[in-house]
Amino acid sequence: MKKLLVSGFMLAFLLIIVGCGDEEALTIPANFTISAAADEISVVLDWDPSPADEDVEGYYIHFNSVIVDSTANETYTHTDPQETGTYNVSAYTADDESELSVTQSTIPVVETGWELYEIGVAGEESGFGWDVTDGTGAIYSMADETLAGSIDLYFTDWATGYGGDYEISSPDRAPSDPGAQNLAGTTGWRLTGFALLAANFDDVTVLPTTGYFDYEDVAINAAYGVYTEDGHYGLVEVQSVSQATGLVQIRTAFQTLAGLAILEH
Repeated sequence: MKKLLVSGFMLAFLLIIVGCGDEEALTIPANFTISAAADEISVVLDWDPSPADEDVEGYYIHFNSVIVDSTANETYTHTDPQETGTYNVSAYTADDESELSVTQSTIPVVETGWELYEIGVAGEESGFGWDVTDGTGAIYSMADETLAGSIDLYFTDWATGYGGDYEISSPDRAPSDPGAQNLAGTTGWRLTGFALLAANFDDVTVLPTTGYFDYEDVAINAAYGVYTEDGHYGLVEVQSVSQATGLVQIRTAFQTLAGLAILEH
């Protein structure tokens, strides 16, 4: 009798184990995307609903690997986070949670060591632009008309030569710039806006969403908010200027999420 009782307990235990093994995991939220909200300082999260037969109660919002909120909807607005980071969502029931969705990020791409020349320096590359897909920058020749659509800014003293006071300038001003002696073509140049910031490059969190102009006077170690023609925000710090050679050194940050003004890095 004792052996039979033990065998009964073992059978019940095995049935429980087998039953748990048959339980299916919750579906990971699919087609998870993020976008900038209309205020340009909040982030909108969207994803597909979970299958109806899973009886999902809601979704957890993960920001920088921490659950910051939950919702019963398939959209959520992270209001004015004041910082950048990574986002995921997961579905949950009373006693289960799905694996995390794919990761989406608002962390800007920061690059240093850029060297370009005032536009009056013959034979040198004077245009700078960002790739909106991966956020990386590049230096371009403004003597090549085919590159006009890739350039977001250049430096000029608005005179022939390169010994005057410099401006950071929108490329669409170049065709009328007296210093642009080597410019090729008058069309296709992009319109960019600039805002001189009170904060220095390393202290910037959120850029202003208004007050951008097609040029700003250059000051060493000053930081400039940038708004590109295709609706992306960037950040430029002028690290050095040589009026003897026309060389300008900058570092940059770029927000790949269009329309989002958060550049904390």
